[in-house]
Amino acid sequence: MTTLSIRNSTNRWSLRCGLPRKQQLPRTQAVLTIRGLLLIPPVLALAWLALSPAAQAVCREGCDTDNNDTFLGDDALLNNTDGFGNTAIGFNALESNTTANFNTATGYSALEKNTSGHDNTALGHQALAASTGSSNLALGSGAGASLTTGSNNVDIANPGVAGESGQIRIGTAGKQTAAFLQGVYGSSIAGPVKTVVVNASGRLGTAALAASAQSKRASSALSAAAGRRLLATVKRLQQENERQGKEIRTLRAQN
Repeated sequence: MTTLSIRNSTNRWSLRCGLPRKQQLPRTQAVLTIRGLLLIPPVLALAWLALSPAAQAVCREGCDTDNNDTFLGDDALLNNTDGFGNTAIGFNALESNTTANFNTATGYSALEKNTSGHDNTALGHQALAASTGSSNLALGSGAGASLTTGSNNVDIANPGVAGESGQIRIGTAGKQTAAFLQGVYGSSIAGPVKTVVVNASGRLGTAALAASAQSKRASSALSAAAGRRLLATVKRLQQENERQGKEIRTLRAQN
């Protein structure tokens, strides 16, 4: 619509008015010129945005010798102020970190949202990306990606669960179908011991004492009590035998 409007008003446009007819631009050339003029502002605006620092990620590479921090990647450790002893490698790694100490983030968006959580280790794409807790360990792509405020978690090839703390999660449901742990089979340990079981979600624990086991324990306790009574009876009979033996020996001596 705009092009049509310009084309219809070409005879009245300033590019043609006020000039001798021989010097007036041909109608087609005038339209092209006007179109070119209209395109200049958007092109300049796009060029400005492309060159503007605010529109570009900040590729960082270096060391903060005051805080002993190391960073490499676009916006890696970008907002750090007083955080000490941090290592950020990868796009947006530890981007939000401000005052937290001793974090290691390697991978795209690893520990991206952490601000003050300390002593975290995240290795992998978006490992611990949303976590703000402390002392978490995540290994693998997306490991610990679901963690939020929890601390002291270990997530290996597992996204974890939002808000939980002190949990160990290894493997991904539907991907790993068998587990092997060396150094267990054939190794005896001192008691008391309990049977280890696993539920459908993969959680490990010790088995609750079954009713049959309880009855066995009860019967064992009764047998022990009966054994004590039997021992007392044996001792009483031994004493009776000794008394009778003395009487027999006395009678023989008299004869």
